[in-house]
Amino acid sequence: MKNVTQSTKEKPEDTLLLHIYNGDKPNTFSYYEDDGETLNYEKGDFYKRNIEFDPQKKIIRFSKAEGKFSSNFRKIKIILHGFDVVYID
Repeated sequence: MKNVTQSTKEKPEDTLLLHIYNGDKPNTFSYYEDDGETLNYEKGDFYKRNIEFDPQKKIIRFSKAEGKFSSNFRKIKIILHGFDVVYID
């Protein structure tokens, strides 16, 4: 999630909000950004990374970012839902 913007030309705040819900099945989400204005993503000018949650191992894993685009976000705030205890390594 991010703050509300009226168009792709408007820059978001610097924090991406990532909501993760506890469950019993592993899940993967692909996060993607590009400039929203051009076709430069076809030339690799995009930002993409997978975010995985493994409930059995209680691990949230961020893959290495792909593409040449720099994310608009400098921070990620993780909001956990349905977790009893939080482990941070």
